[in-house]
Amino acid sequence: MQIDTRKLKKLIIKTIPYVAFSYVGNLIGFAYRTAEGNGFQEKLLPFMSNLGVAFARIFPSLHPFDLLIGLGLAVRSTALPYGAVKRILSRMWTYPVPKTM
Repeated sequence: MQIDTRKLKKLIIKTIPYVAFSYVGNLIGFAYRTAEGNGFQEKLLPFMSNLGVAFARIFPSLHPFDLLIGLGLAVRSTALPYGAVKRILSRMWTYPVPKTM
């Protein structure tokens, strides 16, 4: 089984946003997980200061929490445009079009 180079190129180009958003989400998950504190309110300020340390890392974390946050961000960020388009199209068909005389 041989894959065509055009199909491979299209596949790689389609997956770039997923990989980028999952990488960023992984780093955000790492920064939150390593922040000191017990609850969300206690972790919020240390989380903001940990973002610089997290984004200085090259390799993503393999901790399950970080991977889950990365996957969630990738899925959510790619689903947002579809929801916006659907909302815009539904508004176009629900409002009556004024008739010109």
